[in-house]
Amino acid sequence: MRLPAHLLQQIIGRPVDHFAGSGHKRLLGRVEISKSASVFALHGEVLDDPVSVTLRDVSAETVGLVTPSAMMPSANFVVRVALPDDQYLAIRCSVTRCSRQNDGRFHLVAEFLELVDPQTTFTIMNRGDR
Repeated sequence: MRLPAHLLQQIIGRPVDHFAGSGHKRLLGRVEISKSASVFALHGEVLDDPVSVTLRDVSAETVGLVTPSAMMPSANFVVRVALPDDQYLAIRCSVTRCSRQNDGRFHLVAEFLELVDPQTTFTIMNRGDR
């Protein structure tokens, strides 16, 4: 899935005219950021409890993030990012790579699969009846 430019700019928090990088695996390259987000691991159709992560970079097709726990390649999760005006963007992703950093955290790279209704994610997150 490819995110439209207006959603990318909302995630990044500023207009973006140029994406860095070769675009070898990313059609538009990537933009480095440092932004807090939440990740909900998916087990079938059930969302796990949220985990705080830091988004490191984003492209139209992928996201790089730092997380306290590892995830296996092909694992699915929903990343929930705060946008301006108290809105949220929720995207189902699939892990393509996971590597341990020197500080014990993990760097994940994931591809975007589909947009998820952020209100549904928020409702499920707050229900606590899994």
